[in-house]
Amino acid sequence: MHGTKLCSASATTLIAVLCACLPRASIADEASARPTPAEIQHMERHVPMPDGAGSKAEYVRYYFISDTWKPRTIVGRYVERHYLDPAKIPAEEIVVVESEADVDAPFDTGCGVITVTYSPRESTKVHAWCSGEVGLPSISNPAGSIWLLLLALPVALLLVAFRRFLRWRDSRSAPPNG
Repeated sequence: MHGTKLCSASATTLIAVLCACLPRASIADEASARPTPAEIQHMERHVPMPDGAGSKAEYVRYYFISDTWKPRTIVGRYVERHYLDPAKIPAEEIVVVESEADVDAPFDTGCGVITVTYSPRESTKVHAWCSGEVGLPSISNPAGSIWLLLLALPVALLLVAFRRFLRWRDSRSAPPNG
């Protein structure tokens, strides 16, 4: 009986100690927080504008906390002014919004829309890419062309080998000439 109470007391003490060691802000509080001025300033100073992009002054720059990327990631969505409804262009160049839904930006505009990400917990590095570039190399980029070639070559070799197999199979099943 005493052993059960001791285990229960030990477990309670362990949970209390673990809770005391956790940071005061909960994960939900962190996810809902807006980017701080210092974080935005860091992104503004360190963003590597992609090849083909204009200067930062040509874009309305929206910032929000991603609700999908973990750990806490700040997303910047830079939208060239001519893609925005003239009545909705904000007076400020930098706008902090609640979520991505608050940014009216078209997709696949090349560098007309730029996505910028920064995760303060993981790194000081800021990443940026033009709309439509995620996951696919750019054909206009020589390095991207090499990757496409390296991906296409094995596929082409497999197709050639498969065609040869089909010819071989058909030649074995064809009736003999006679």
